Amino acid sequence: KNKKIDTIRTDGGHRLYNVTKYIEERTNNNIIVENIEKIEQLNNNKNQIKQIVKDMCNVDYLVGKKHMHDSSVFVRPSGNPLDLNGWDKMMNNEDVSVESNDLLSINKLHVNGNMGYVCFTSHGKFRYKGTYNDDVAVLTYILEKIDDKWKIVWGQRSTGRKPDEDPPNFNL
Repeated sequence: KNKKIDTIRTDGGHRLYNVTKYIEERTNNNIIVENIEKIEQLNNNKNQIKQIVKDMCNVDYLVGKKHMHDSSVFVRPSGNPLDLNGWDKMMNNEDVSVESNDLLSINKLHVNGNMGYVCFTSHGKFRYKGTYNDDVAVLTYILEKIDDKWKIVWGQRSTGRKPDEDPPNFNL
């Protein structure tokens, strides 16, 4: 804490400056600047994560794959997890063909330091082992900022519902 200094003489004693007031104003300005910088950083982080979600919804899975950490885990609707190797094999398998995958909404996005999570809803049309799927699913990613880049360390997808069914409601 700053020690209180009432006044200081300068210019041979002809001027008096209220140092306490000066220190308080500088401290308040620094706090305001620090808060603005924190808000800007938070918004920047959120925008980066939103872009990652958009990339993960791209029909070309390689666009999103670059955001996945080497040790990431993705849990499918069946509950069976895939590591990055398994994800790559599944997406390169002739049994999988993606027609479209549209981001419908970001339901929740939270960042705290170098960790964050995002819950979103997408509408995908794809074939899996000969079965055509046209469904709306909720996905959740946990991300970690590593070397100044956000990486998905965990992902999970819900079972899909038909597009004409009531959409998931996150207005809780």
